[in-house]
Amino acid sequence: MRKRTTIEDKLDDLAVMPIASNTSEALAQLRPYLKDKNNRVVAMAARLCADHLIYDSVKDLVNACRTFMCNGEKTDKNCLAKKALCQALYALDFNDRDFYLHAISYRQMEPVWGGSVDTAADVRITCAQGLTLSGDFRVAADLLPLLYDELASVRIGAVKAVALLPSDRAELVLRQKVLQGDEEPGVVGECFNSLLTVEPDLSVEFVARYLNDADEAVIQEAAMALGIASSPDSWQALHHCWRGRCLADTAIREVIRGMALHRLPQAQDFLLEVVAGNRLGMAGWVLEMLYQYRNTEKIRSALAKLLSEPEYRSLQTTFFSIWR
Repeated sequence: MRKRTTIEDKLDDLAVMPIASNTSEALAQLRPYLKDKNNRVVAMAARLCADHLIYDSVKDLVNACRTFMCNGEKTDKNCLAKKALCQALYALDFNDRDFYLHAISYRQMEPVWGGSVDTAADVRITCAQGLTLSGDFRVAADLLPLLYDELASVRIGAVKAVALLPSDRAELVLRQKVLQGDEEPGVVGECFNSLLTVEPDLSVEFVARYLNDADEAVIQEAAMALGIASSPDSWQALHHCWRGRCLADTAIREVIRGMALHRLPQAQDFLLEVVAGNRLGMAGWVLEMLYQYRNTEKIRSALAKLLSEPEYRSLQTTFFSIWR
């Protein structure tokens, strides 16, 4: 019988391998694959360690990760193995601060058409989350460089990692990042979302200030964050902004977008009132925003009944073209 030594053979063997969760026998089965030279094989073995909670595999996972960090652009294209290995370590509650500190600074530049690209973003993101497992009081400071990473995806990942810290530390770092701003509005938006999660009672007012920001993209992020929060306070902030009528038309549209994301009944009822009165000429825009509720019978029926009246004939075409 032919000896099964090719990469495809090994992947096939891993795909059908019977593994008992968190046992020494399982580790013995997977260890040869974790030591393999091929990144695809190691990645698949790492995922199995995580899926089956093989905690005793941590040392092997760390060793494999360190091996692939050496000359990784040749041995581990696109960081395939390192991503899976770090994700497995995080899933297995590995909390070694020194390992993660080294990994969050790891970069792997690979050639692409017209230049090169860093393929280690996911490694840094996962290890930023891993750092929070260490419980060290310095983790907030450790994560600061990632909030200024050259890649926006890493900065967003760092924000999510900061949100895993104790709320008092997280709030301070997140507010500071918002105040400093970011060229990518999504980073600031993630800060808004995280603040409304870690300190909801203290953050609504802070986020609501940005409904008057000079940058329309930041206004959109603030409105969406308040809408997603779906708390009574966040609704009051959006409603207060509407009542103030001190916003540009584009900002009012973003406030409506936030209201449409809100899950409180009073938000939905208010938007139905906006359509009924075509307040500020926003009925058509509100109909578009309410499309996400097309399968909610209460809202669909209310709109259908309202727009059946002759005075709403101009909106009927919009409604039926969007909601059909």
